Amino acid sequence: MSCPTSGGRECSDRGRCLTLRELAPLATRQGYPLGESEIQRISCNLTEHNFTVELNHHRTFPISWAADEIAVRDALQLLPTSGILGVSFDPGPTACSLEGNSIVVEFQGNLGDVPQMSGFATTPSGAGSVSVSTVRQGTLLSYGLTDGDLDTWDADQIHACYCDGGIDYNRTLPADTPYSYETTGGRTYLGY
Repeated sequence: MSCPTSGGRECSDRGRCLTLRELAPLATRQGYPLGESEIQRISCNLTEHNFTVELNHHRTFPISWAADEIAVRDALQLLPTSGILGVSFDPGPTACSLEGNSIVVEFQGNLGDVPQMSGFATTPSGAGSVSVSTVRQGTLLSYGLTDGDLDTWDADQIHACYCDGGIDYNRTLPADTPYSYETTGGRTYLGY
């Protein structure tokens, strides 16, 4: 599918024609991005020394077992691909404890699936453990219902207009359908 044209002008000269894959990170509803941020949990069983966290082959500087939420967040945000993060401890108040503490990390600046972090204890004796699990996998825009066959969808082949700072999903039509408000056949509705 291509973007609609009016009088031979793509997107009525009001915007750019982008694929759904290109549009997904731009999609918003009332100013808020569509999708859910990923949440990962770092389980830390240490009572001394440090630990490190790796994301996309980048590792933090050593983080103290007694670090507070702000220190952990600041260390993680130095990783090049982390984006804006929310960090909380459960039960707290330190990053790690002998019984085990959870550091809950929400990737607030990266909608969509984030690669799994890895945790490493940096104790001289090898005592203690640090592990990471995904609590909620991040998601991007859901394209909603369609009149077409979902088995043939390809986010790199379907286009929509990005007009005036927003996406116009309401008039995405097959390439051979003329763009007209009176057109009823072959229409595909995208969005929410």
